[in-house]
Amino acid sequence: MSDRGALPVPPPPPRPQAARGFAWYLDRIARRTFATVRWYHAPDAAPPDRPVLVIANHTNWWDGFLSHQVSRAMGRHFRILMEAEHLARYPAFRMIGSLPMERRSRTQAMRDLAVATACLAPDALVWIYPQGRRTPAATPIQHLEQGAAWMLLRHEGPLRVLPVAFRYPFTSEQLPEACIRLGTPWDVEAEHGLDRAGITARMATMLTETIALLDRDIAIEDFTGYDTLVTGRDSINLKLDRFRHRLGLLDQAPERNG
Repeated sequence: MSDRGALPVPPPPPRPQAARGFAWYLDRIARRTFATVRWYHAPDAAPPDRPVLVIANHTNWWDGFLSHQVSRAMGRHFRILMEAEHLARYPAFRMIGSLPMERRSRTQAMRDLAVATACLAPDALVWIYPQGRRTPAATPIQHLEQGAAWMLLRHEGPLRVLPVAFRYPFTSEQLPEACIRLGTPWDVEAEHGLDRAGITARMATMLTETIALLDRDIAIEDFTGYDTLVTGRDSINLKLDRFRHRLGLLDQAPERNG
């Protein structure tokens, strides 16, 4: 298959009942895993009249699952490219929006990217991890794969590219936090004058800047402007301080950090 020509018919959108059930399940296990799941986003991050291609860093097993919750919180269908061999093992993920990405065959990879491109519609968020695989959090964003750039070039019409950063730090709580920051988008019009290499370089810069902002917020534990996506369990220190407050040994009832 070439990188030109008509796009295929996109697969059906995620099944509503499956998406609701999966979201409920993810919230349940996230509450047991994290002190808090926080996210920072602009109100107009996903405008209603423009498809959105989300590019995100990939460091953790949780990334794809929290991508699902972010999509639902933004009122969009969830679409995500997933390794074909893993999706073959867990085909139920197709019902909630997963799309296969075959990396062992260039021809099939292009077919899979074409299907994902066909899913770019104003009612969906299409997620792709340009690093191509889980990468240690400290690894700089570099040597990105060009699949996202290929999708941008194949898509006809306006498109928003939205960078998203994930981090999972231990801060002041017993359990880790999950922190998500949506970065500054790139609204791509028909004439952008860039080739695949230029687009990929711009995407790398967008991701690097978004991750840097999230790392800054985590370093100083300043989560002003972040909303709570999932409220987790109380840590031991909070439980003890609340007990001390009930005994009159602490003047003010403690609250979660941030």
